[in-house]
Amino acid sequence: MGVERTHVGLAPDGRWVSVTCVSETMQEDWQWGFRLTSRTMAVGVTVARADFLDFLIEDGGLRQVQQVTYRGQSLTLYYDRADENWVAGLRSTHHSLTIAGTIPPKDSETKAPTLKAIVALLDQLVVKDVPQGLTLDPHPGSGITMWAITGQKVTDAGPITLYRRAEATGLLSTEPGLAVQGGEVWKKTLGGEDGGLGRKYVHAGETAVCMIDDDLGVLPWVTKAGQEQLLTTLKVSWG
Repeated sequence: MGVERTHVGLAPDGRWVSVTCVSETMQEDWQWGFRLTSRTMAVGVTVARADFLDFLIEDGGLRQVQQVTYRGQSLTLYYDRADENWVAGLRSTHHSLTIAGTIPPKDSETKAPTLKAIVALLDQLVVKDVPQGLTLDPHPGSGITMWAITGQKVTDAGPITLYRRAEATGLLSTEPGLAVQGGEVWKKTLGGEDGGLGRKYVHAGETAVCMIDDDLGVLPWVTKAGQEQLLTTLKVSWG
């Protein structure tokens, strides 16, 4: 039997997000992903726990290409095993910030960015790292936009991906969903049946939409009772 848990964190855009649900477990850490576009590059950005970069290095076989000290923190550029993707990682006090993109073909006129370009990008942002989250605020006139921000929490009933409702209307059904405490719930299959990996629950509240993987029969610790408990008690507020 689970207990009611509430976690509150800062999204990278400075908005407060709270997640409340009844579950046996819910990951303490927040992980955020989003797209960032400047006048010179378009990249994917991840904000996660302080040791997340270590996980990426081991899991992705990243090799170091360059390293500098930026604002008192280590900023390192890595390439993956196949030299197809680059990752720049900033290790901060409470969180890590990773910026990633694709390495152009060797015969391309476009080249992968160096740390000089990454530093120039970071210099156009106010980066604040506090225990509740790491935020990025573009300087006025920088031309930088941040969009498609998602958060992630992991529970015993499956991982939850969170979206601002204003950016996730495409996930919603035109038909009414099952009414629950925090909104409505639908069941969807994405990309066809593939052993459960395409099955999702969509939970929509007033300010946020959540996608919950239906891992029943895929992960041994996921139970039907646990899923029902999560879906009927989940409440998300995205300020």
